[in-house]
Amino acid sequence: MQCFAIGDGLTILGLKLAGIPGVVVTTPEQASAELQEAMKRKDVGLILITERIANTINEEVEQAKLKKKLPLVLEIPDREGPIPGRETIFDLIRRTIGIRL
Repeated sequence: MQCFAIGDGLTILGLKLAGIPGVVVTTPEQASAELQEAMKRKDVGLILITERIANTINEEVEQAKLKKKLPLVLEIPDREGPIPGRETIFDLIRRTIGIRL
């Protein structure tokens, strides 16, 4: 299983340099379509989507997270950094299993 990323140009470029394939999106419609396509792929186990892109299609991202076990959908900060006030992956782990990283 592989990772697949959805985000802005510079974030996707950086992830591609690290060996993670992805697609650049600029509109909520593109983001929605790419998320649905990635969810259908059998070879994708983890979808990384930037927080700012995820905010534009928040309801769809939440449904994708709850829909099935795989692929796992994870929101990541983009080149501008994390969005203030948003729950981080560390907060999620702490809340879910009670372990502080």
